[in-house]
Amino acid sequence: MEHPRIYAGVDTHSDTHTLALIDEHGRPLATQTFTADPTGYERLVAMIGDPDACLGVGVEGTNSYGAAPARRLVKAGYDVHEVLRPKRSVRRRDGKSDPIDALAAARSVLAGDGTSVPKSADGWVEALRAPDAERAQPVTATAALSNSAKGLPATAPEHIRERYRGLRTPTRMRRLAACRPSGNTVEQGMLAALKASGKAWKALKEQADLLERSMRLILEEHARPLLDIYCASTVTAATLAIVAGDNPERIHSEAASDQTLRRLPHPRLQRQDQPAPA
Repeated sequence: MEHPRIYAGVDTHSDTHTLALIDEHGRPLATQTFTADPTGYERLVAMIGDPDACLGVGVEGTNSYGAAPARRLVKAGYDVHEVLRPKRSVRRRDGKSDPIDALAAARSVLAGDGTSVPKSADGWVEALRAPDAERAQPVTATAALSNSAKGLPATAPEHIRERYRGLRTPTRMRRLAACRPSGNTVEQGMLAALKASGKAWKALKEQADLLERSMRLILEEHARPLLDIYCASTVTAATLAIVAGDNPERIHSEAASDQTLRRLPHPRLQRQDQPAPA
């Protein structure tokens, strides 16, 4: 007896994943929620059944919460697709719940609408993505600290303002980290606050630079041509690699490549001390 052909959809979260199965006509067959751990992944695969009877599995967030189940499904032999979150119009019409979102993922695969080949996330680009993502945190924090240290002296005594006026950010923050609070109560309080900002900025900058050096070593080993692009910094080269992924062949046309590169930050949004993306 021939087994019925099905489609599957997975709505992913940090603690649970919800699976929905539909037939070839889009009619719901079953839904179930599993824990987001190896045991849950095995149960999810077992519920889908024979890979030959499943025409496709749609997974939300294959580069976030859906990364682990997507890898397990690919390993099991399923045809896995990354699907977009349901549009707002669909959410207003059908409601919002994990089973509804899982059904929408399965129907996206059935319709071939809003699907793409997921990043494999199993090579050197994935190794590059981790330090790049972590580097963003201290970079954001250093920008906030430098802005604070630049604005705080506006109410400081004149000789303190003049001492740090017109300096470039790295010079100002390093001098603040090395300053010795002295003077009257107001001056000591102001300098103590600025010194704390300077020391925090310096520590975070060192952390960001360490992660950037790690990124550069990976790029020099695996993607030296990206670093040779005119005006491409380590961060820009890493962003290009991460957007393409470990399996860039999934970007099947020039139009798709252009759409992918639109995810890069616009040059006008870059800080003045950063080179523009290539």
